[in-house]
Amino acid sequence: MPISLSERELKHRPLGIREMLEPIGGSSIAAHRDILDVHSVTFGVLNGSRTTSAIRDWRFKTKDHNVKANYIERWAILKDKYSLSIAYLTIHDGRSNDEKELFSLHCDPMEPKDSKYYLYKSGPHIHVKTGNDKVSQGHIALNLFNLGDVVSSYISLNNALKSAIKMIAHELI
Repeated sequence: MPISLSERELKHRPLGIREMLEPIGGSSIAAHRDILDVHSVTFGVLNGSRTTSAIRDWRFKTKDHNVKANYIERWAILKDKYSLSIAYLTIHDGRSNDEKELFSLHCDPMEPKDSKYYLYKSGPHIHVKTGNDKVSQGHIALNLFNLGDVVSSYISLNNALKSAIKMIAHELI
């Protein structure tokens, strides 16, 4: 069952994104729609106003001045609804210009149920970036014990993402 919102509900999503990310980004962050994406509705987060750079290059400051973050949320257009295809939070080392990726919190709710990765990718999961490709590409699922509940609705998935972000804010940033 896809995580879906109506057009009216989706218009309010930037406020929900801001609220969800506030534990790591504070109150100065703002979610903006990527106007370059014409095939879906994509939101990204910045400190301040929208930029013309690619959304994958957008960054916002975190509560730790040595850490920057990037958030992308993409909604596929399906009939009269919008279905969440990805929600990606990436944490970067902000101490240098190359902004090395440290880890990420991903969610791929449209991962096919018959995929061997469904259990690990459809709900919130973490990628740890290391020199080891197998580890870096692995999916550390956060909600295996209640995955069915987490991916059953927008509210449940949003709450699971909020909990994971609070954990990241408390433990890692």
